[in-house]
Amino acid sequence: MKNFLKFYNKKYPPLIILVLTTVLISINLNKPFFGHHDFNASFFSQIGKNLITYSPLDTKLGNLSGSGPLNLENFDYFVHNVPLYSWMLALSFLIFGVGEWQARLVSVVATIASSIVIYKISLKLFDRLTAYLSILFFFFSAMILYFSSSVFPEPAAMLFSLLAFYFYVNWIKSGESKSFYYLMVFLFLALLTVWSSYFLPPFLVLHYFFLKKGKNLTKILPIITNSYDYCAHGSYLYSHW
Repeated sequence: MKNFLKFYNKKYPPLIILVLTTVLISINLNKPFFGHHDFNASFFSQIGKNLITYSPLDTKLGNLSGSGPLNLENFDYFVHNVPLYSWMLALSFLIFGVGEWQARLVSVVATIASSIVIYKISLKLFDRLTAYLSILFFFFSAMILYFSSSVFPEPAAMLFSLLAFYFYVNWIKSGESKSFYYLMVFLFLALLTVWSSYFLPPFLVLHYFFLKKGKNLTKILPIITNSYDYCAHGSYLYSHW
């Protein structure tokens, strides 16, 4: 047991922090949707439900809004957000059934996973003490405690953005092509989750530009031109066509 805990603490955040924070953010996980911001929870959950109710050939996996029987010839789509988060909700509903905790589960899992990525980033850039403090500050910040179990796309987008940044740091430090490929994959997923993720690629490019003093920009050319941006936007347009 001691050897297991020693190995765990070397590789991952302390188990006790993850357990306590998981319990903390899971309070009222199955609370009915009423109260402040729960209109959004009902709205996004309905989209996820619609995606498993109607055929993908009919919905084209778009953000199909509306409740009750819908007219197959005149679907109404929510066009103010990209569709990956709705797909994640639909997958949760498909596996666990439709309900409040099933909808909140996506954000809870994304938040817990984000804490692990923050720990790994801090460990890579600083030291173990800073890594411990980073996840403590992360979990006990008011915004995380409030929104970690809310049915919003931001927790999922945060996870994908952090993973993209982690592999960006790893690529800068090691130069491994594998890390760059993972960076592109998670950047693509972030771009498919929420529009605000589109601010991330320019900042990565600027950081690389100043870090390398304007040299070797061809290495980051895929992010500059970023065919993934166009793929993400193309997927969005197709789902609402």
